[in-house]
Amino acid sequence: ASSITGALPAIDGSALTGVGKVIGYSHQTLGTGVNLSSFNPSSYGTPAAIPNATITYTPVSTTSKILVMNDTYMLTNNNGNTSWFYLGLDLYYNYSVSSPTASTSLFERNDILAHDFSGSTSGIWQRNSSHFSYLHDHNTPSGESITYKMYWDTDNASSATFGTLKLNQGNNIGTFTIIELEG
Repeated sequence: ASSITGALPAIDGSALTGVGKVIGYSHQTLGTGVNLSSFNPSSYGTPAAIPNATITYTPVSTTSKILVMNDTYMLTNNNGNTSWFYLGLDLYYNYSVSSPTASTSLFERNDILAHDFSGSTSGIWQRNSSHFSYLHDHNTPSGESITYKMYWDTDNASSATFGTLKLNQGNNIGTFTIIELEG
């Protein structure tokens, strides 16, 4: 048997290149117990912004990819809803100067919370979590920033009526993170 003696050479991480190398990131904590009771859309497709779920970032490279990740917990009270209730999570983006400058839908995660409230009375609580990751081939123009925002949305043409929708109830702290990867 042979053995290796002596120290191995050090590796200079700054010299590493190639697809998948992390070249930037940003992270946002979403907070605990944010009450979204004002979000009661009457029909599908009426998204409402999630407080603190916004990241504005200037990419290092115009040819990179941006990995967008979310870890969210929510708690709802049905307020006497008498049918199935579906809640979705949407990801929007926009550029600082170039089109699109208005929030534009990028990704939808349907049915992150689904429950049949048929025959129930007011006061039924439902807790769920949502996790997603989306790899965005962003093509942000050089020197511009890109803003990512998360929205609640009803799904499957359901009508939403509930007393309370809380984000990250209790000790759970949700996160919203972007990681820029060399393309």
